[in-house]
Amino acid sequence: MKYILIVLMFIMPVMTNAGTIEINGIYYNIDKENGTASVASSPMDSKYSGDIIIPETIFYESVEYAVTGISDNAFYFCPELLSVIIGDNVREIGTTAFSDCDKLSNVQFGKKVESIGKMAFASCTSLIKIVLPDGVGTIGDSAFLGCTKMASIALPGSLAQIGNMAFYCCVALESINIPEGIIEINEQTFYGCSGMKSVNFPSSLQRIGGAAFYGCSSLLSLNLPPCIASIGEGAFALCESLTELIIPNGLTKIEKMAFYGGFGLKKIMLPATITSIGEMAFYSMGIIYGGDVYCYATEVPVVDKNGFYVDIISHKGTLHVPAASVDNYRSAPQWKLFAKILPIADEETYPSAINSIDVNNSSSKSATIYSIDGQRLSQPKKGINIINGKKVVF
Repeated sequence: MKYILIVLMFIMPVMTNAGTIEINGIYYNIDKENGTASVASSPMDSKYSGDIIIPETIFYESVEYAVTGISDNAFYFCPELLSVIIGDNVREIGTTAFSDCDKLSNVQFGKKVESIGKMAFASCTSLIKIVLPDGVGTIGDSAFLGCTKMASIALPGSLAQIGNMAFYCCVALESINIPEGIIEINEQTFYGCSGMKSVNFPSSLQRIGGAAFYGCSSLLSLNLPPCIASIGEGAFALCESLTELIIPNGLTKIEKMAFYGGFGLKKIMLPATITSIGEMAFYSMGIIYGGDVYCYATEVPVVDKNGFYVDIISHKGTLHVPAASVDNYRSAPQWKLFAKILPIADEETYPSAINSIDVNNSSSKSATIYSIDGQRLSQPKKGINIINGKKVVF
């Protein structure tokens, strides 16, 4: 009889203080009214460790509860936590839920996760790969900040919002595919992602926040979408590997330090719509030492101090402008400092910021073609198409 009682003590739920219960080593807060439970933090002397499986449901006092959330701080600073499998009923992952779990190397998300809270996985320095399920709509501020070994993350098409500093200093992240529907990349979202080589921007994107890609020193190219309306201060500062830049037609202003320190930049294309360029926006040795700037604006844009120029160095760059405006550029502040100012031929049209693909070549016979809203097509149609994963304009 004594043996049976001991066994029952291990398998029955244990009520802890503040209404928290413990079942099989996991602590929960119970919401009896809604029939749900959320994973809670463990006592300080009993930190979660090893491999954790969060179930879809639990039983307490003969009642079944769906486990729908992981509470704020639930696994905060559990230094011996190794892996987590999240049950399919979990919808929300709370603020700092797994923050500072520096040995956590594997997270399997449940199918119903909708939101990831602020700093949810911040400083999880052993995470290598993240695959978010379709259904996730929001990634909170600093959610994956300082995940220094995370080399890849798959963002679902359901994603609508990415918070400030969400991937701050994820230095191992090599590429990112930002899904359609995202209209804004917030401030410092990918700040300091020094290993990032490529970014696939959605055609829905309208705004890029300040310092969003600051210090992405391995970024090789930018394919900015045509509907982009603003690029924030320092958005691409110190992106030293960029060699060519096409600013989409329609953009009117380049903010302060937007492309500061692009030392590899040799060619910059500015559309006819551009009206102003902020202080040190293109402060770049690449242009000064013989690069080319093509500006299609007939009205000379206002350029703040050191927009292209370092005062103590002789400018060797070439400026190309509409033929009718050459004299105006030659007398305008900052513009007149270019070593040469040459006319753009009338037949030279402004290039699209979206790369084109020759769909008539032999390799295109097996091309996969979709419309921008995801409909499979037998052949491209006028406008934006997705061909073999790349955006193409016809």
